[in-house]
Amino acid sequence: MIPEKCVSETNDSRISLNDKQSVSAIFLNPGRVLHRCIRFDGCVVKNKTACDWILEKPGVGRIVVELKGRDVPHAIEQVEAGLNHLKDIGMRELKLAALIVCTRYSSHPTFTTSMQKAKNKLAKIHKARLHITKDGRDLNFEALLNSSS
Repeated sequence: MIPEKCVSETNDSRISLNDKQSVSAIFLNPGRVLHRCIRFDGCVVKNKTACDWILEKPGVGRIVVELKGRDVPHAIEQVEAGLNHLKDIGMRELKLAALIVCTRYSSHPTFTTSMQKAKNKLAKIHKARLHITKDGRDLNFEALLNSSS
């Protein structure tokens, strides 16, 4: 399972997930509902390919989060590794989505063929929607979990 030392709980109105390179994903939580923030890379998984975070809204869903500067293909591998780990430890009962925040990507990757293939693969294999964005501010958990883009 997930070691407790890797999990923090918050009901803050703005839930911020950060990395060492000052890339962040900030989720709005106006209802101040409890969320679980799971530090994945370097805590749950060490010395292997892994996503940075998993944000869980208990009873609703989980979003696998990778915070990247520019290497989107590697970020996709890290997101997939996170989804595979959830499957391996039996944590696939909730709805899933994946988010990559890539702040220094030269052109928006959502419309490229390789990104579309990655989105289709994650949807088919993991039943998870993949979202790639340059702006990790003011994110809506439910919108990411339920939208098709």
